[in-house]
Amino acid sequence: MLEKSEKIKLIKESYAFGKSSLIVTDLKTLLALTFFFSLKKGSSIPASMVAQVEINTCKTVPEFIAVKLKYDPISGLWTGGQSILQTAECPVTVKGFKINIVNTCGITYSAKNGYFDETKNTWICEDECLKVNTDTFCGSTDHF
Repeated sequence: MLEKSEKIKLIKESYAFGKSSLIVTDLKTLLALTFFFSLKKGSSIPASMVAQVEINTCKTVPEFIAVKLKYDPISGLWTGGQSILQTAECPVTVKGFKINIVNTCGITYSAKNGYFDETKNTWICEDECLKVNTDTFCGSTDHF
């Protein structure tokens, strides 16, 4: 009896974030969020990337919204946006966010590394070399 054997190729995925930003624009009745994330050359391309944004409103507990980011292979950027309704009596503020990366095997990793600069209305990534190597993150922050 002849047995057929197949070789299975194992792929080790790794991610290193490049320059990234969250821009918050206050449009009086709307708060617009725009994300731009890049991965450094040589990084794996995740199956998906989602920003989980923590916002403060008039409610006593923080709320979370999910912003799905889309990959543009030409620019190499992951981008996405979301608008949130607000009123003068109940303004919305962004408290923070984390990025969830789903690799090609379906495993989700989370990263948060930076702070929101209210003077520039921009999210500042503290560690541009934040790296995800399959199941390990390395990077540090004194925020959150």
